[in-house]
Amino acid sequence: MHKLLILIAFISVVGNYAKAQEDSTNNQLEIFECYDRYSLKNQWAEVIELVSIISKEEPIDMTKLMEATGDYPFGYVKQENMKLFDSLMNLSEVKNLLPSNLKFYWSLKSEDRYWGKNYYSVHAIRLSEQGTGVFNASYIQKAEAGYSKVNETNIVTITMTQEGTKLWTKITTDNLGKALAIILNDKVFSAPKVYSAITDSHTEISGSFTKSEAEEYATIINTAIILNTKNKSILNN
Repeated sequence: MHKLLILIAFISVVGNYAKAQEDSTNNQLEIFECYDRYSLKNQWAEVIELVSIISKEEPIDMTKLMEATGDYPFGYVKQENMKLFDSLMNLSEVKNLLPSNLKFYWSLKSEDRYWGKNYYSVHAIRLSEQGTGVFNASYIQKAEAGYSKVNETNIVTITMTQEGTKLWTKITTDNLGKALAIILNDKVFSAPKVYSAITDSHTEISGSFTKSEAEEYATIINTAIILNTKNKSILNN
């Protein structure tokens, strides 16, 4: 069985899955395309300028509010500043400067090991015309945690349905060199960057996560599959 890899910077989910279930209203797993920071360079410069103008009594410097590096994710924000960031992004004046199908999503947990205490990554998600993602749990049969001897890393293997394999091939082909955000309950669990088109029904997700994290991730996906199946059954009846 030929397996191709999506290399990702994994956002740890250990200890957060139970909470995600408690906070969940729909337990939907979706995969979205992402905007990279450079494609929005001009618009974001206008946002920075606008925020500095409308907050002139107590000037807000967006370059300090959000640490921006690389192309994905869009940036990193301290936990204490997340509500402020959200409130600014929800201003109609700011929304008018950005694409209408852009929505910001936060990582599930802070990325302390990369950015220091209480830094969360924020992702610029591209919504479809229906406001949904490009892929969901209905296209996945199962997920299994494992270990790759070749790459000496923990992995999660996702087995797609026949329809899902065809769709995944198209999505990964269309997004070569770009990130795809895996979102559950409105939180980003990981943001894979696609390095090759994936035509196999089995996809390996690898990154900087432990064995327990891989098992937790597989559980999250399998739970979403079960809930999706139950929801379909209810609708059909």
